[in-house]
Amino acid sequence: MSSNVAGFSTRVPVIPLSDLSSSDLPTVKELNTPEKLSSFLKRRLKNLDSHINTLIAQEVDGEAFLETTQEDLTKLEIPLGPAKKILKLINEIKG
Repeated sequence: MSSNVAGFSTRVPVIPLSDLSSSDLPTVKELNTPEKLSSFLKRRLKNLDSHINTLIAQEVDGEAFLETTQEDLTKLEIPLGPAKKILKLINEIKG
């Protein structure tokens, strides 16, 4: 996905879950700390580090991440584009 604002183009690659086997996906138990979740998200959602850091500052772990809603992301002032990518990942993980 790319955007072009005043000649500025950005690409935020997201590794599709279909490219991973189920053994490559961590379980919620494995993402039981904000730090472990951060590491996983930074591998999966490239160039969204500042927004991932926002989630981690709120002490979000794997369980809380899977319950995250658009409303939660809006309250954290995460812009719509990154929020949609985060929500897409949540939905893919949930299956």
